[in-house]
Amino acid sequence: MSTMTESIERSWITPTEITAATGAHRARRFDPSALLLAAIAAFQVVMAMRPGYAKTAFEDEGLYVYMGHEMIAHLVHGFSVPTSPGSYFSGAPGLYPVLGALGDSVGGLAGARFVSTIFAIVAMVSVWGIGRELYGRVAGLTAAALFAACGPVIFISHLATHDMTMLALVTVATWLGIRGARRDGMMLVWLVSGLLALAFFVKYAGIIYVPLVFAVCIAAGWGRFRWLIVRQALAGLALVLTLIFAALVTVAHSLVPGIEQTTLARSSMDPQSTSEMLGSAWQWVGPWYLLGTIGAIVTVILWRGRRLVTLALLVTSAAGIVEQIRMHEGTSFNKHVAFGVAFAAPVAGAAVQVLAGRLRVRGGWPRRLARGGRWALAAALVAATLLVLVPRGERSAMASLTAWPDDTRLVNTLRGTIAKNPDAPVLGEKPAPERYALGSAVQPTDWADTYYFPYGAKTGRAAYRDALRDGYFGTIYLSITTDYGAYVHGWLRSHANTQYHLAGKVPRVRYGKLEGYWLVYTRQGQS
Repeated sequence: MSTMTESIERSWITPTEITAATGAHRARRFDPSALLLAAIAAFQVVMAMRPGYAKTAFEDEGLYVYMGHEMIAHLVHGFSVPTSPGSYFSGAPGLYPVLGALGDSVGGLAGARFVSTIFAIVAMVSVWGIGRELYGRVAGLTAAALFAACGPVIFISHLATHDMTMLALVTVATWLGIRGARRDGMMLVWLVSGLLALAFFVKYAGIIYVPLVFAVCIAAGWGRFRWLIVRQALAGLALVLTLIFAALVTVAHSLVPGIEQTTLARSSMDPQSTSEMLGSAWQWVGPWYLLGTIGAIVTVILWRGRRLVTLALLVTSAAGIVEQIRMHEGTSFNKHVAFGVAFAAPVAGAAVQVLAGRLRVRGGWPRRLARGGRWALAAALVAATLLVLVPRGERSAMASLTAWPDDTRLVNTLRGTIAKNPDAPVLGEKPAPERYALGSAVQPTDWADTYYFPYGAKTGRAAYRDALRDGYFGTIYLSITTDYGAYVHGWLRSHANTQYHLAGKVPRVRYGKLEGYWLVYTRQGQS
């Protein structure tokens, strides 16, 4: 066992263990890592932006990008934001939404989505860095390829939401933390802490990874620095909490209700059983976690010096999934499972590193030929794995990226009805995508939805009833998928309705099948 471990350590030595002379010698050799990383990045761009994916905004995309434009108008021109996004957003509205809106200003919805693709590339390079730092070049490249091929990763690298931005910040912090933990006792702990605090504000759910990242750093540096690295990690954790607290009590106090509602005291919006969620997790990321588990077993058995950090990475990879299953929250589960893959992929890459390192020099073969054989074996293992996983990841991503109906026909219909009464408020059911698409046609204060609506001193059903009775809305469109939407629909069909008539029915098609209609109502006298 010890001979095997020493062979791996010697043949596939990690960057921190290379001597100056060996480093200079290797620098003169051609290293394909940069080209392979570029190829993986190109693959990510193709998969994230490929034709055939949803061309209209998902509800969350419409909400974030639209609010990003409102935040920019507020910051630049002093315009008031019509709602209080900090009270219900799951991340600070002044961070990712602004980036998404800037991308939208340059390239429309595709530009906003490309912001996430850029952060996906950053996350992929960080996953490569984690694998290379801990296990070696082959492990790093394998980890990067596995990460890029994962369906939920492709999904969130396409969406104009804050998920991939948060993941990129966490993975960069992990990579820098591991490098520091193994090289200099984590002297740049303040940088790691700053990135993790920023990741929290981008998406509050990122708080779960803060202590876990520091635990990984402790495991990575324990063998060399012992209690020094523990003290540094605890100081870093304290710094993260201090930065978050300081921001909340000074410039970001308005975010507290949103943090409580979406994260700390969150109630399940889409309750699912444990068995349902486990089945979904296996469908989306099961093979990636299976490879990570195999990698952990191989590494723990054959690589004594990497046991602790390997187990820490594996625990970190599962933490988010376990927490969401514990909450029985199905909402966004198909996005959140991508986060753990960033930590499971390097462990899976470690297995390839170890297995490739078993190739021995036989019959006096030149060392360079033997080294080429190791690369060939590693490439064959990775290629065989990707041949199986890439189609699976693509199918999974396609299923998620066609999960909402194309609202192009609805937007065109609304554009016509709104133009005939441009100053009248619009009531929409789940209106975020249409509010984004019709941003230039309807003032922000003229939108109402079927989640919450105040009218005079009333809220709830009484507010909708009185507004409908008064003919307050110029246009109403419903999908009858919320409680208040069903109530409004029932009222419009009742004898009490003397104000509105049905102007059109627009098909709602999802997964290529008709699942219902948007019902568009306008005030009497408006056609």
